[in-house]
Amino acid sequence: MSADTEISGKVGVEILRRGSMIAIGAFYIFIGNQLWGQGGYINLISLTGLFILLFSAALLFILAFYGFSNEKWAKRSLLIAVLPGILAMFISFSQFYPTFGTDEIAIDNYSAYLFLHGINPYIYPNVSNFLSFSGLPGSYVTPELNGGHINYIQYPGLSVLLFIPSALFSFPPFYIVSVFYLAMFPITYYYFRKINKLDFFPYAALIFMININAIYYALGGITDAVWITFFALSYIFRKNYIISAIFLGLAFGFKQTVLVIVPFYLIFLYKEELKSYIKVIKYLVAGGLTFLVVNLPFIITGPISWATSVLGIATQPVIGNGIGISILSFAGFFPVEIFVYYVLTLIAFMLLFVLYLRNYEKMKYSFLAFPVLIFFFYYRLLLNYVMYWPFIMVIAFPDYFDSIVAKVSARRNDRREPIIFLKELISKVMKFIRARSTGSIVLVAVLISSGVTFYGYVEETHNPLSLDSVNNFSDPYMVNNSITSMNVKISYLPQSGQPSSIPVYFRIYMYNDMTSGNGLLWSASNNQVGFGTSNITIYPEGPADLLPDNISFRLIAYYGNFQSSIAESGKVAGFYGLNNPELLLPVNHSGCLVPYGWNYFPRQKNDYSFTPGNLTLAISSELNRGNYTSSINNPAINISRLRYNEIIYSMDAKVYINTNETNINKLAISNISFGINLTFDNGKDYMIFEENTTGTNSPQLLSQNAILFPSLNLNFTEIFNYASALQWDIQSSLTNMRLFINEKNNDINASVSFFNIREVHQ
Repeated sequence: MSADTEISGKVGVEILRRGSMIAIGAFYIFIGNQLWGQGGYINLISLTGLFILLFSAALLFILAFYGFSNEKWAKRSLLIAVLPGILAMFISFSQFYPTFGTDEIAIDNYSAYLFLHGINPYIYPNVSNFLSFSGLPGSYVTPELNGGHINYIQYPGLSVLLFIPSALFSFPPFYIVSVFYLAMFPITYYYFRKINKLDFFPYAALIFMININAIYYALGGITDAVWITFFALSYIFRKNYIISAIFLGLAFGFKQTVLVIVPFYLIFLYKEELKSYIKVIKYLVAGGLTFLVVNLPFIITGPISWATSVLGIATQPVIGNGIGISILSFAGFFPVEIFVYYVLTLIAFMLLFVLYLRNYEKMKYSFLAFPVLIFFFYYRLLLNYVMYWPFIMVIAFPDYFDSIVAKVSARRNDRREPIIFLKELISKVMKFIRARSTGSIVLVAVLISSGVTFYGYVEETHNPLSLDSVNNFSDPYMVNNSITSMNVKISYLPQSGQPSSIPVYFRIYMYNDMTSGNGLLWSASNNQVGFGTSNITIYPEGPADLLPDNISFRLIAYYGNFQSSIAESGKVAGFYGLNNPELLLPVNHSGCLVPYGWNYFPRQKNDYSFTPGNLTLAISSELNRGNYTSSINNPAINISRLRYNEIIYSMDAKVYINTNETNINKLAISNISFGINLTFDNGKDYMIFEENTTGTNSPQLLSQNAILFPSLNLNFTEIFNYASALQWDIQSSLTNMRLFINEKNNDINASVSFFNIREVHQ
């Protein structure tokens, strides 16, 4: 290599290095702006993160143009400038994430809690209570094809042991995952420094951060940052094969995903480092013992349960989800049996394995990308199955670069003697033959894959389940602009060997909208269908599954391997003007269950309880202050629409003072008031609806801005007429409705229960 070429190469690397520093700084500014938009002006945690990000960006910009006289400080400054911004980003955004962002991390954390209490989480149904323990919304679960959802642990023992600190000290477990993601930066810095390739670190840091979903996933409860970090350490310490094997055992001991690369990785290690089968065996023994150690407590107390959970994950009967080619099947476009995708995945793996063996020198480092192609055919390709492999590719890139340089150098030193020329000629002939052989291998793989797919398609066309029609779209829950019920006509014609009747489950995919990878989950109170045609009324399973009006969608009916679909569009249920008036559809809000469409902000413990259709509000003397109100709000009702629909809204109530039921008609002597409050024009005008405590049966005009009604019956035609007569603003703004209980003294404990809540047409 000439001196000019060497200098030119160094200049090119330096330009890319400093350009990456500018790109990282620009990324910090972008993230800082997002943080500012989410946290605002008075969130000190967000503001601190914003300031650190901006300062780090400025420092990176300066360093990009600074002429260092000391190369050591030039390289150290990168880590000093990059890490504070990453830390600030994680700490600032963590406040916006729930304690449990996925069912996976909720199950892992609960399993750790059980293990601390001497219970083996792998023994079913020990983990089945994880939803109530974690408070995870039901919409976060992973539904199964045969009904129900995943409520058992699926991953090896380290996924339990690692979360013991969060279970023991009750802090969000995503902090543990975040530590592993953050560790990728100093680990990469350490490795590049060790191999004298620190010039590559800015590129690596930039690629890590551009993959921004990895940041959000770590905070959101996706745990893959753990195993990818262990695998990175295995690669980094590959020259010390025992340490490398231990880290690989830890990666597999946390999650099975790493298995997809292990055969290729072993070939790579054998060719580059181990050089003997004896060392390969020692490597496998060391890794296997590590895996065994982290799983031993669970194997001893429940070997069959442990094996069933850990080994059965690849073919677990869960509904289709993710970004792979299987979308064509589970979304209803091209029906193919599920097993086809498992076979295609296996064929892709075997094909790449053969190609890697035959073309090792050309594909030496390509094995790090193989999982992306293999998982492409997997039935349930989630983003985290393919998102983390670029981290390892980046760490290995300097090694690949060195191998290219070594090949170029070897070619330049080649004098091309006659004997060498003859060898090259023979090599080219063999290469030609191998190329044809490789083509044959690929052709065979394609033919087998096509045959399997065709067979799976033919099998699926014999599907006994058929979704014939959908009609009668309605909104019994009275949620504005939403469909909450539909009638389904479905046929089931079982063949020999198939069950005579099956339960059918439903989900909906909306066009141009993705609220959840599971789709909108719907079900029926009686979903059993037998031979022939059945008519079923289905409803959303929760508030997250409401179907918006006037949208194109595809309804999927499924059970096990049986599936049918139908497309619909432009369906409208109506607009009622009052969300969920009968207090149904519970949803988690501010840490407690509230009716969908209503807001409640807890003031103290036990001042509120709710079950669908029943609501209790309480006040307590413990606060030692007067004028205490407990209330729940429906923030946006439309008086004009309710009047147009001739709606009457009413409810019954019971009052308790010091836990004793009290006659409402005697409440006039107390300082308690309760009922319904309607506010207009941002609270300027209001109506109060209270049970008759004064003997007056007619509304009382308290002022130009206030009316008192003597019952809990709201006639919206009457309300509209009163408000119009007083010239209140009822057309241009929505109105707030509030159920409340209030007391003026500080020495009383009381509560009111609202029940028999109903909305009817006149």
